[in-house]
Amino acid sequence: MASGIIGGTLRASIAVQHQNRTDADTAVAAAIDAHNRAIQVALTEGSGANQIETLWHDSRSCADGGTDDLDVLGNVIQNVFGEDLDFAALKAILVTNTHATSVLGILGAAANGIDTILDVSTTKLLVRPGGTSVLFAPDAAGYVITAATADIFGISDETGGGGVVPYLITLAGIR
Repeated sequence: MASGIIGGTLRASIAVQHQNRTDADTAVAAAIDAHNRAIQVALTEGSGANQIETLWHDSRSCADGGTDDLDVLGNVIQNVFGEDLDFAALKAILVTNTHATSVLGILGAAANGIDTILDVSTTKLLVRPGGTSVLFAPDAAGYVITAATADIFGISDETGGGGVVPYLITLAGIR
């Protein structure tokens, strides 16, 4: 028996009120910038736009100064049902650094890094302590994974000296 996606939603938002102040730090009543930006995308099962076929999530960690390289196209990771996963493309990526002081580098695998997200496989996106990175590819192609040449999702401790660095990760994509 194979698992399948029933449905889902990707949401991200920011809401901020920005107020103009005088030199004496007194609020100017009429000058308020209320910014509210939100996206919400319904996800269905399939391999087209706004569709996913598989999901993987985990609570993991990097050794102090080390790496945690995830082979997303080598039957190395399993979903909660025990099924081996092979991603042909990633559509949604969510990484949360739960460490208090260490910085995580994501996507910068030393070898065979996924180069369809950042245009150079060794370039890293830094996730600050307590921070979260969300990437979403709504199109049918997604972030394509290539066997043996671009299939490693690299996670690394960029700070070192802070101990083991825990993080949460969710990957959704197509097979």
